[in-house]
Amino acid sequence: MSLHATREPGRFRLFVRRHWPALRLRTILLSVLLFAALLPGFAGIFLRVYENTLVRQTEAELMAQTSALTATAEALWPGAVLTVPTEAQRRTPGWYQPEAATIDLGSTPVLSARPPTEPAGAPDPDAVAVSARLDAIMQETSRTTLASIILLDRNGVVVSGFGLGGSWKAIPEVRAALAGRPGTVLRRNDSYHPRYSLEWLSRASGLRIHHARPVVVNGRVEGVVLVSRSPRALFRGIYQDRIKIALGIVGVLGFIAFLAVLVSRGIAKPIERLSRVTREVAAGGGEVPPPPSTAAIEIRTLY
Repeated sequence: MSLHATREPGRFRLFVRRHWPALRLRTILLSVLLFAALLPGFAGIFLRVYENTLVRQTEAELMAQTSALTATAEALWPGAVLTVPTEAQRRTPGWYQPEAATIDLGSTPVLSARPPTEPAGAPDPDAVAVSARLDAIMQETSRTTLASIILLDRNGVVVSGFGLGGSWKAIPEVRAALAGRPGTVLRRNDSYHPRYSLEWLSRASGLRIHHARPVVVNGRVEGVVLVSRSPRALFRGIYQDRIKIALGIVGVLGFIAFLAVLVSRGIAKPIERLSRVTREVAAGGGEVPPPPSTAAIEIRTLY
């Protein structure tokens, strides 16, 4: 066992010497300097991409919530004609229509905080009746998901939730929903106050995602479910994904260690060896060995 253990390092060194590529000195130095210059940029890109992913995850969660709530509201709506799709319909190409997240922190415009509601007339009685039955579901959902959930009638009048009795029909996300399509916007969060010293690194810390989805009954828009929530905090997300991020850091450190070995094998050790041999030859002893196979090309010419 001990004999085998002593032979392994020799075999490994022999393998490295045989397969080590011939590199120029400028290639080694350029690799080290380029990596050192790009590393901060890679870290910044990682933070931006990771935070954008957190924002899109929050948007996807809001889309899922509104899909379930609008389906429930449509089933509870007075006069709604419910149809159960057949197996043949579900197998039809295009039947399933997944929605992709649309928010991008780099390109999506950031609107001002949601304005106060405008004065409105009497709400639609059917929407009021549905809100009475849906309110408990909305509150329980909000308690779990931390999202603000509001139900509006077909005229944009709030019948359940914050702003009760007012109208939000003029804001872009509600206008889109009243026109029959979901709408998502990014807005400033005026109630946000930084709690950590490093939150300035996060672009989304002072933002809030607002998503509106139409309630379609018998082919007609009868109401809107409007939800909003702040995206998951950047540093909380990093903490929750700390194992994956730690593996990435280990990979970066491993590459740095490889560069250190490259500099050591390609430059430092060959020069030290050449210096030692030169002193021995000058003193009348020793002989010049063959150039190390791991040395840079320019250093090999010195042997």
